[in-house]
Amino acid sequence: MGISRVLSALWFVYNFLPVSQSDVFSNPKCYYPAECLALNDSNTMCLGVKVKYTHTSLSLANDSATLEDVKEKLRAWSGLQGAPKCWDVIQPLLCAVYMPRCENSQVEMYRRDLCLSTKEPCKIVPEANGGEWPSFLDCDYHIFLLMRRAL
Repeated sequence: MGISRVLSALWFVYNFLPVSQSDVFSNPKCYYPAECLALNDSNTMCLGVKVKYTHTSLSLANDSATLEDVKEKLRAWSGLQGAPKCWDVIQPLLCAVYMPRCENSQVEMYRRDLCLSTKEPCKIVPEANGGEWPSFLDCDYHIFLLMRRAL
């Protein structure tokens, strides 16, 4: 493991993980620092669902640099509506990744079990992506690995 990955891991553990295991179970939501962007009337929908908050962040999806990019990527993902069993589980995950709630410069991280629930019904995703899930939809994404190691 390279020094930059070790330093990144240590920075994450120091800044984002709860003080104790009991904190994890008493407050199941995880937050970490991020730049929050205001949503306006033209971008309050996520895959047909109106979001109930006023700010989001681009920090979880590594393929989007603007809210316009997010709209474009979500439009591409909407093709999975043709696979209803997959769509039922991946739609909430996609919204949690592409349009997470962000308040007070903290983004709400999606739960790992939400990510894991997509793997079986959405086998079409890695098949269409060269055999792999996009890195930001990988349930072993570095954030989850660090959280699991810390517990």
